[in-house]
Amino acid sequence: LNYAVANEDLDKNRLLSLDVPSGAKRERVAEAWELFRIYHAAAPSIQRVMMLALLTTLREAKIIALHHEWLIQRGDGEWLIPAPGSRLKGVPKELPLSSLAGFFLRGTQPRIGGRYFSQWKDAGSFKHRWIEATERAGVHDLHFHDLRHTAATWLAEACVDYAVTETLLGHRLPGMGERYIHNWKPSLRTAVTTLETAAVEHFREAASDERVRDLARSETPHP
Repeated sequence: LNYAVANEDLDKNRLLSLDVPSGAKRERVAEAWELFRIYHAAAPSIQRVMMLALLTTLREAKIIALHHEWLIQRGDGEWLIPAPGSRLKGVPKELPLSSLAGFFLRGTQPRIGGRYFSQWKDAGSFKHRWIEATERAGVHDLHFHDLRHTAATWLAEACVDYAVTETLLGHRLPGMGERYIHNWKPSLRTAVTTLETAAVEHFREAASDERVRDLARSETPHP
């Protein structure tokens, strides 16, 4: 309908006046032992996508689409310029990468340009691999999008400012906040550093959990 309006076939999109159904809000947060088990049960490529979600808060589709040309170097480190989001699914205009996030973005295999995760056409083709990894790890009812909620929870637990977290998530700030706060870069850099610290601490915590010891001892090569 929006295309028809732009093409002047319609005067306006009358569906814009309808309320978008909200549905039940899902707030599943992954436990440390669940993340540990999934990581060790997954293939390296799945590990990389999973850790990038925890270290950047990016959605599945945006991670799968990441291209080497979107990565830039600044004085404080590397930054991503992700593909734009939609009206309902916002994405930060620019996103700092921690050193650990940069490691998982590149992986260990040599590559020349292009997309970092070109083995998947889109998020839909990745979804089945994620489900397989969670089933292999014995983790139930953990959607990939729940990793985004998990990262946001870690930021809240570390007392990162609400406005900074919302900006990192790509959410629009209420009121006039976006107009009056111009330099987000140092705060966003601090936030992703906080996420890196939280991820390392949670995985260390999980390593001593009885629920993951058997998996760590009997880990088999990935297909």
